[in-house]
Amino acid sequence: MNRRRIAAAGAVAVLALTACGGSSGPSALSEEDFIDDLTDLCEDTKKDLDKIDLPEDVADMERFAGDITEIYVDAQDRLKGLIPPEDFARDFGDFRDLIDETLDLLDDLEKAGKDDDEKAVEKLFTKLKGISDDQTAIADDLGIAECGADEESSETTTGETVPLETAPVTTLPSTPLTLPPTLPPATAAPVGTDPVGTAQFSVMDVATEYFAPSGFTLISKTPDQNTLDAVANSELNTEMDRFGVATLVDDAGTEVADIWLGVAVSEERGMPPAWIALDCGTDGELRESDGGIVGIVCPAAVDSPFWEIFTATSNAIGISVYTRLPNITGDLVADAFLEANL
Repeated sequence: MNRRRIAAAGAVAVLALTACGGSSGPSALSEEDFIDDLTDLCEDTKKDLDKIDLPEDVADMERFAGDITEIYVDAQDRLKGLIPPEDFARDFGDFRDLIDETLDLLDDLEKAGKDDDEKAVEKLFTKLKGISDDQTAIADDLGIAECGADEESSETTTGETVPLETAPVTTLPSTPLTLPPTLPPATAAPVGTDPVGTAQFSVMDVATEYFAPSGFTLISKTPDQNTLDAVANSELNTEMDRFGVATLVDDAGTEVADIWLGVAVSEERGMPPAWIALDCGTDGELRESDGGIVGIVCPAAVDSPFWEIFTATSNAIGISVYTRLPNITGDLVADAFLEANL
């Protein structure tokens, strides 16, 4: 299965939520029959959505939105005879309202794709993300896991972060939304040497200076010259002592994310805001991690091997996570990495 098919499979759990709605018929179902019927519907819908390829670019969004709409309309037809028991009626009614809103947004998304309007597409995905959050909450109230984002939670009852590989898929696919520049693949620049003539920071080997989260390994990488030049030409040149990158790999050998790390010259002054602007600029959105780290998240370039970018500062540390899997968020990786080292 290629990366886009894997991404589609990950996004299915959220998108499938909108298939769970609509009702009419002469009498209400029993609670058991209602849950069984709704579960079957959501499972079938997820299978259908799993067959849809994610769009290759903004123009392909017209096809993508149209394919999803067909599946939702078909699901609504199947629900014509479904009436929830009284205890489920209010939540189910809220679900129906969200379905109508989602279908309207999908219609707008189809038009935006036809017009090749990248900004409109990005705004619509943001709105769909908000609806998916509401749908997840209602699915939890209904107690129907198959209609939720995923069966796992990113926190245990004690607030501890669960292993990265069990993290839930809770967001819509972000890759096709925008095409910001991403950090190029690592190439040369020997570890421990001055990368460019004007640089005042050194290149560090993150894999040997820092610990990987339990169950994972850090693989050494070296930044490419273009990235080093970009850092050297920013405020970070005089405010940063060390800079480096490593790839986080799980026990199965799967590359989970690239972790870019910077260490400020002064603990007192900390890492300047220029760290965040280097990756996402002004195109990202605020996100607070479960561990309380506030950072910026933005989609990686569509033609890169990455999914999303989460970049933040924590005192003298600057961290940017380039995720390689759609169901692993950058803030989750940042939390796990910092917990293992700070």
